[in-house]
This record gives sequence, structure tokens and C-alpha cells, in this order.
Amino acid sequence: MIQSKDKRSERIFVTVPELVNHVDNGLVWVRGRVHTSRAKGKQCFLILRQQSSTIQCILAVNDIISKQMVKFTENIPKESIIDIQAKAVSVPNKIESCTEQTVELCVEQVFVISQAKLQLPLQIEHASRPENSEGLNIRISQKTRLDNRVLDLRTPANQAIFRLHIQSQFNSTSQTLFYLSYT
Repeated sequence: MIQSKDKRSERIFVTVPELVNHVDNGLVWVRGRVHTSRAKGKQCFLILRQQSSTIQCILAVNDIISKQMVKFTENIPKESIIDIQAKAVSVPNKIESCTEQTVELCVEQVFVISQAKLQLPLQIEHASRPENSEGLNIRISQKTRLDNRVLDLRTPANQAIFRLHIQSQFNSTSQTLFYLSYT
């Protein structure tokens, strides 16, 4: 029988929308999916996604982060689930590409929880584009969308449909449960 006498401190995760309350309050744990990542010199910018919320994370070579860590983080496949220990800091300029525009995460540790395949059948940003959009002419067939429904349901449009459906179900249920007749 294994008996551990040393208790591990539990990781308390913070959701992306709550990070504004943790600015300059020390280290926080955040779990999410890798939306995009790109390296530039000795830095790596990572967009972390939780459902429809996104936040920018930055790794820069310093006394805590090595060049190998930056390279490792750059090569984590999109849609992989990761845990990040980071410090939430406010930014001087708005981050236009994320839903959290006033906060970014300065990463100290990255752990891959579930690595996605390197080659996914469809990319979320491609599936999110309207079919008649200008720019890249990438069209995803209905068969590909249905065969990979788990990925297709992560698009913002499908997330919004589910939220509306859940809200309408809640409204109709609450009306039937709390209906009072005055006679």
C-alpha cells in the first residue's frame, strides 16, 4: 500500500473571464486549448481558448523560461489541452485578437494534458469563416464537418446556437415551473 505523507497542493484553476480580477495578484493556473501559437525570436505568443473566451499568453526566454521551453510551447499542436501557471498582467494596448483585451498571461510553466493530432481534419478558424468570405478561399464540406462534429461544434457560431437553445429551454422550463395563476 502506498501512503503519501506529503500532501500535494491542489491546483485551483481560474477561468479566462475571471483573470481581470487576478491582475498582479501572483501566479494563477489556467486550463484551456491551444488556439494558435507562434514564435518570434526568443518569445512565443500563444492564444489560449476556453469555450469562446480567449487570452494571449507570452513566453520569453529569461531565468525561468529556457529557449527549449519556448520551442516546446511553439510546437504544441492546436486544440491540445494544456495547463499554464502564469502571472496575469495588464497590457498598455488592447489585444484585438482576443476576447480578454486588457490582460495577458506571462507564463512560467506549461503542461500538456491532452495532445491533439498534428494534422487535424479541419481548423477551427477555417470552419468559423462564412462561406462567402473574401480572402482565403477555404471551403469545408458538409461531410467533413459532420465526420468531425466534435471540432465543428467548437466554432463560435455553433457555441452561440447552443447557448441560445439552452437559454430558451431554461426560460420555457422556468415559466412552467413558476407559473402562478391568479384566479
